[in-house]
Amino acid sequence: MSTTNNAVCEAKVGGADYVYSFGGLDSTKIYTGTHQKSFKYDVANDSWVAIPDLPDTLGKIAASASYVNGKIYIIGGYHVFQNNLEQSSSRVHIYDPQTDQFLADGTPVPIPIDDQVQCVYQDSLIYVITGWFNTGNVALVQIYDPANDIWLQGTSVPNTNDYKAFGANGIIVGNKIYYYGGASTATNFPAQEILRKGNIDPNNPTNIDWLPIETYIGYPTYRMVALGNLDGTISFIGGSNASYNYNGLSYTNNIGVPPSENNVIYSPTAQNISLKYNVDYPMDLRGYGNVNDSTKFLCGGMIHGQKVSNRCIRLNYMADPLSQFDYEVPLVQSLSPNPSSSIFILELSSPFYFKQYQVINRQGATLLAGTINTTTIKIDLGKYPNGIYFLRLLGEKTIVKDLIKK
Repeated sequence: MSTTNNAVCEAKVGGADYVYSFGGLDSTKIYTGTHQKSFKYDVANDSWVAIPDLPDTLGKIAASASYVNGKIYIIGGYHVFQNNLEQSSSRVHIYDPQTDQFLADGTPVPIPIDDQVQCVYQDSLIYVITGWFNTGNVALVQIYDPANDIWLQGTSVPNTNDYKAFGANGIIVGNKIYYYGGASTATNFPAQEILRKGNIDPNNPTNIDWLPIETYIGYPTYRMVALGNLDGTISFIGGSNASYNYNGLSYTNNIGVPPSENNVIYSPTAQNISLKYNVDYPMDLRGYGNVNDSTKFLCGGMIHGQKVSNRCIRLNYMADPLSQFDYEVPLVQSLSPNPSSSIFILELSSPFYFKQYQVINRQGATLLAGTINTTTIKIDLGKYPNGIYFLRLLGEKTIVKDLIKK
């Protein structure tokens, strides 16, 4: 079914990969469309089946799901009532992928939460960072220990609107937390463009050193997903540039918000940020299927026209040119016109850094290729259909640029 704001994660069963969707909002986008339905995707056979509903009393959205040591934990979320009152949830649902059944709930979240940042640390602890509790954002870091079914109190984020957010997303890499975007509790809940970082003490994982904010990315983003790339960078994929109510309507003017179709990339080593845009990613995402380092799945969400989607999008990081590139492009002087109806002109500052170029379509097929021995390269896509293509420059590093044919 078409669903959005659903909790999504992955699991392995008998060596096979599956992706799961729990709860969400259906295509009606009204309070009665919040649901408890759950589904399982068989990666190898490209098929979906229904599994037991979330064991809650009402439909629920904005929860998060995490796979830890063979079980799935669906935490928090909120219910929407007829008068549009929203109530944060303290429930911790536990799903056993081996039996396809829900177990008894875990110990409730100390402070009910929704739209939180939720990340797994060393396949053992689930960090629930900031998020919304009924009337406002909280600074709390609530840490669930599944092995002992207990909650621990982590070092809170600084109690300011820069750190507190709902609809942000993040990832733990090694002992470091990165979370980005989300909405502030300021007037009309503006979407944020801030990347926050915290160092986890490996000897005491509840102790987090939250670092001063130094990174204002420049692309406000709300309800995206955060994932690690093979090259060590972090991608914040999809979402929107403005915050909105559960029905997709802006808090500012009650008009439907469009997806940003952005992929914001942060390099922890180089400490730089790049943007890839005009990629057909949905908004209103609450997780993804992290099948392995090279394969991820986005499930549902909202697409253009405020349409609730039933798409399952596979990101193949071994073959997909969307992810296999370096965003640092100091040797690329210009690429114009872009968009173009046929001819694109690439200007390089040196002909010696790159050896070859390729033009690739969205399916990964190479359409054009050539040797680079000059600073000016003419690319003719006149005979190909309109759409997005990728120009790959190969040398000491690989760089990919969008080519938009209209």
